[in-house]
Amino acid sequence: MKISATFLMLTGALLAGAQQELPCDALSEWAPKEARWWADFQGQTRHWSWTPALEMTLLDAVCLSARRLEAVAGRMERAEAEGLPGLADSLQVFRAEQGSIRQDRDAAFLAAVPMAWWPELQAVLNPPKPAVLHFGVHDRMKCAVCVPGVTE
Repeated sequence: MKISATFLMLTGALLAGAQQELPCDALSEWAPKEARWWADFQGQTRHWSWTPALEMTLLDAVCLSARRLEAVAGRMERAEAEGLPGLADSLQVFRAEQGSIRQDRDAAFLAAVPMAWWPELQAVLNPPKPAVLHFGVHDRMKCAVCVPGVTE
């Protein structure tokens, strides 16, 4: 009986490890949010002329974080579908985990580039929040916040 239980455990471990990872070149198919983030990042840093090796290192970090974020998103969807008590607390934990995953991705980016590039890279990774929160019904064509350079 011990042999069959051990065999089942090993077989289960092998099958779990044999799951095919989703390819990075199809990122937009299985992680569209991260694919959009990666495209925006590439657009903002196009003038830096990354080496192909560095770009692959950065893409690997994006893929790893995308896989982790998709796993968390799946757990969030299951928790919402079950509707168990304490859902708000669970969702808060999941959102914190998502933030931690993004911080890990950003740290991997910083680790991949020389320290001299860090200030510029951090400005792209963590853009400043808007200085003015702007809400309400108003004439947007005359608004100095909505249309920069307009004075009333």
